[in-house]
Amino acid sequence: MRFLTRLTLFGIRLAPILLAIYWILIFTGTHLPTVPMPAVRNLDKVQHFVAFTGLAFLLAWSIPTSGRDPRTKMIFAFLISVCYGMFDELTQQFVGRNTELADFVADCVGALAGVFVYLFAKMILFPTSPDSGERQGMDQHETEGKTETKTDPDVAVSGRRVA
Repeated sequence: MRFLTRLTLFGIRLAPILLAIYWILIFTGTHLPTVPMPAVRNLDKVQHFVAFTGLAFLLAWSIPTSGRDPRTKMIFAFLISVCYGMFDELTQQFVGRNTELADFVADCVGALAGVFVYLFAKMILFPTSPDSGERQGMDQHETEGKTETKTDPDVAVSGRRVA
């Protein structure tokens, strides 16, 4: 699954491309006039939660780490999502939609979930053990006198984290 972090489209990493498309879709969806929805209680809160889970996940995947603590990018992803959630709720009133605190709370909880989904996905897809001697994103293991190197996909060839 490591190939996912290095996929490009026209020389641009896939994560920022998906983020841009997703963000445009969210903005468009939340700024169109309301349409009749099924009479399911709190369905719009679930939609906000799911939308912001995806947004925070894609933000965490897209933001380069650049040698900083990887948790920093997760904090940035969460804060950017929360700020956008606030902007989104405040601007919906200009297109005839309601601004609701409960929607903003669903946005925030979804953003937090998205960051944790990113963290767990990264831990599952790219595990590192505490005794592996991780240096600059490289895991080295001795196997029958040979050294095997497993590269963390968030680290570029230069040794700097890129996503």
